[in-house]
Amino acid sequence: MILMKRALPLLCLALSLFSIVPTYAPLEGPFIVTAGQKATRTFESTNGGTIIEAASTVAGWVSATGGQANDIIFYVTDSNNVTVVYYGNITYTEFSFVASTTGNYTAHFDNSLSIFPKSITLNYSVTPPILGIPQTLFYTILAIIAIAAVVVIVIVFILLRRRKRSKQGQTKQTK
Repeated sequence: MILMKRALPLLCLALSLFSIVPTYAPLEGPFIVTAGQKATRTFESTNGGTIIEAASTVAGWVSATGGQANDIIFYVTDSNNVTVVYYGNITYTEFSFVASTTGNYTAHFDNSLSIFPKSITLNYSVTPPILGIPQTLFYTILAIIAIAAVVVIVIVFILLRRRKRSKQGQTKQTK
């Protein structure tokens, strides 16, 4: 029991060291993508620059209004111009991706097939990794380890208790 009383504050302290809150970028927009044109926005990282660290999670939403269909082609590319996520024609969508490499990630808004301008709003957050692991995966692994540790502690406690009872039973028999 004393071990548990000492271990709990240490566990809380260790977990607090890994508590990293996502940094929310300012709401981008609304901005206009003119008819027949394309526009881009580079995602900002947690330090305000445009370099996104590998294993960071970028998540948010995009909204498009204007014209008859109120839609725009939306996709994201990395520094090598490789498409990371592609949503096609959207009026509103939520998106999320984990950066596979460190570099710039760019949101593309393609209005080249429309004769109407579109008003776009982009909102997102960038969550940095912990020890090179996306935070959600890191906390899942940490939870599994914590549960396994509790199970091991309970099993050891039960075995020690049985052993103690067994020894007490043997001493009563010898008396």
